[in-house]
Amino acid sequence: MSGKAAVVLMSSLLFACTQAQAQTQLPASAPESAPVQTTAAPTAVAPADRFVSIRAVNCERLLQLPNEDRTVAAMFYMGYQASRVGAKAINVGQIPSMVSLALSYCTTYPDRPAPEAFAYAYSITRAS
Repeated sequence: MSGKAAVVLMSSLLFACTQAQAQTQLPASAPESAPVQTTAAPTAVAPADRFVSIRAVNCERLLQLPNEDRTVAAMFYMGYQASRVGAKAINVGQIPSMVSLALSYCTTYPDRPAPEAFAYAYSITRAS
């Protein structure tokens, strides 16, 4: 996998894993020179050491994810598939088509593994 693609995929995954940043709020009645209060937004803490089998995730589960999580998972699976075929580069312009094809595949075959959907989409978009 190319260095740029690895950086993009890793940054996407890291972004998805970070907790919500503390929100900065200035009370409505406070003068401009008053110190700024920071309050931590309530966050759900992900369980430590939660392992997910990359090849066992099925399409139905992928489609159930919230849109943002599904986008991050799609980026991961595209990088995973590119790595599996030994790609040195990926056509960034094809990413929306690849995601669309993979999600359409998942809608048609919800019981199939998600990596299979991205393998299919990758093979179609790589040829074009």
